[in-house]
Amino acid sequence: MDDTTQILPRARTGIPGLDDAMYGGFARNRLHLLEGSPGTGKTTIALQFLLVGAEAHEPGIYISLAETEQKLRDGARLHGWTLGEEIEVFELAPPESVLDPDQHQSLLYSSDLELGETASRSAHRSINSRACCAGCPLAWGATGR
Repeated sequence: MDDTTQILPRARTGIPGLDDAMYGGFARNRLHLLEGSPGTGKTTIALQFLLVGAEAHEPGIYISLAETEQKLRDGARLHGWTLGEEIEVFELAPPESVLDPDQHQSLLYSSDLELGETASRSAHRSINSRACCAGCPLAWGATGR
């Protein structure tokens, strides 16, 4: 990076090698899509991101379209983590009419979800990247304000 490059404010992930590679963490007020096969660590990174935010007194929200809150909390416990009250877990049950039985929901309209200004960090689970790239009105992925 040269001297003319402006570094945007960052939201640390708490993962030392990843934060170093991203000049201190995720750029704030931006969408970051984590893509990978099942078991590659996407949920782990999202939870770590939210936990680091909670330590910095930044409330967080985890929005799940596929996983129950209990399964998420059980998974966090396997890492030795506890999701405290600073991190809200929101199970979003979409209307059956928009679901393809062979896939998770890939499109959600902003009118289906009104969260207001409740969180500084958010992580969203199980959204098809095509919805994100197709101009879906909600930001999907890990974000930080």
